[in-house]
Amino acid sequence: MKKNPKKKSPKRKPPSKSHHSLPPLTHGVEQSEGSYIAGVIAKGNGSHTKKEITLTIDTTSPQVTITSPENNSITNQSQITITGSVNEELSNLTINLNGLEVRSWKLEGLSFEETITLELGENTI
Repeated sequence: MKKNPKKKSPKRKPPSKSHHSLPPLTHGVEQSEGSYIAGVIAKGNGSHTKKEITLTIDTTSPQVTITSPENNSITNQSQITITGSVNEELSNLTINLNGLEVRSWKLEGLSFEETITLELGENTI
């Protein structure tokens, strides 16, 4: 009687070292204004890792005050300096003249001063 040759076990693939991504996840619970911590835990091979971020829900519109020029001002100058303030930190501030954007920037602080060129006739800022 012949002995069976020793069977070779199938080769196993080493664990993948590539990064996997998931489609965007949404959570349908309404939250009120405030700061929240969102986290993700990834588990595998007897270990885990955790990453957290802070999210802020702010549904209140910022308030903008233009201190100069006064509303309905009349000038004979082709340029005017607009000064004002906002009540909270902004990601972006935009000045429009007659409905068109003339300047947009990340505001540092709560006040601003910007000189713009006016068009001949009535102008709306």
